Amino acid sequence: MTFIDPFKNEIKEWLASTGETATRLGLNAVNDKAYIHRVMRSEISPTAKTIDKVRAYMLENSISERS
Repeated sequence: MTFIDPFKNEIKEWLASTGETATRLGLNAVNDKAYIHRVMRSEISPTAKTIDKVRAYMLENSISERS
């Protein structure tokens, strides 16, 4: 298990719970529609700053926040 695996799991769970696409998440969180796909395929190693941006977006746009 790498240090990125928990982040990937957070993304998978958030996408499943919200119905959002990985493309939309990347575009909205970090202005890069391919970002999440590249992270999930381990093509890139995200920085702490981008991880924080994605986590902040997911927190602000969780199902509980939409209700």
